[in-house]
Amino acid sequence: MAAMAMRPETWMATGGMALVAGWTRGACGFGMGISMNAGVTLAGIIIALAGIKDWSLSMYEVVCLITAIDVSFVPAMAIIWDDIHLHLALILALPRAIFLVLGTFVLLKCKSVTLSMVLGLLVTAFAMWQWLYGTISEDLRKHKWAATQRKPFCFYSWAVVASSVSGVTSGFAGVTSPPVQVLVLLTGMPKASFRATWITVNSILKPLQLILLILLSGEDKKQNPMGLQSGSLFFKCSYFFVVIVCAWTGLMFGDICHRMMSERTARRCLVFLLSVSSVLLLAKAGLIISGIGTLLLLISAFISILGSWFSENKDHSINKKHKDESKGIDCEVPSLNEPLLHGNR
Repeated sequence: MAAMAMRPETWMATGGMALVAGWTRGACGFGMGISMNAGVTLAGIIIALAGIKDWSLSMYEVVCLITAIDVSFVPAMAIIWDDIHLHLALILALPRAIFLVLGTFVLLKCKSVTLSMVLGLLVTAFAMWQWLYGTISEDLRKHKWAATQRKPFCFYSWAVVASSVSGVTSGFAGVTSPPVQVLVLLTGMPKASFRATWITVNSILKPLQLILLILLSGEDKKQNPMGLQSGSLFFKCSYFFVVIVCAWTGLMFGDICHRMMSERTARRCLVFLLSVSSVLLLAKAGLIISGIGTLLLLISAFISILGSWFSENKDHSINKKHKDESKGIDCEVPSLNEPLLHGNR
């Protein structure tokens, strides 16, 4: 299994996964862990169709890749420094660091299939929530953020809870953002501020997680296919270099897209990414659970799209009515250059 990590298909698969993961981090500020985990399933399907049946990466390997990429992203703080919400970053970092240890312990003790199934269920639930409640207008988002800033204690209290859950998911799957993203959407935090703040939190904690992964080891050698127990290097230098270069390429392209995308477009990209990832991750949970999850996701998407369509038509009708009323008023007001109907008697 250790040799498998350096096979040509693994180079191509992990390079492609890192490219997409870097783009999601640059464009949205999160989604890297989800896209990496879903990318393993997608890459496995593509490689299997190519006639290679025994390719796979364990959850441990995926978390190692995600952590290594995040550590390399520390210099990216220079790009987003002006948008960082420093107080929030510090509040998010401490509880996540504590629960990160628990998540890492779960990673090293549980089977990859079990962890993938749990992650698939969590991502599906998050994607459904995003479809049903995550799409809000820009005016409503600004109103929520203004209200949140008037009650910062409540916001920071919920941030501690969300960050604690994030520490567990980060430890066992490398997925950090969904719990905090729920908080962000409920409070209306701007995309640029969240992206910068969350990259900062990852830059603080990912080196700690990398140290934990190197120092701790599971009892089952299958959990450590990179060969940590045998004393070999954490990554081959060339393999590590290729993954980092691909991730940084995606990050820079994602940063360009971030500057071009509106809040609404970014959320649509986010929901699409989550939906595809949840379907791929649920594939490991078995046919019945996968089918039920996919069906619920489709129903949520249909309700959301239908609601948006009705809302847009209603807004269009209201705007048209206002325009017609404005035209009617303009027609009723006589011009100053025209004589009055009855004149002066």
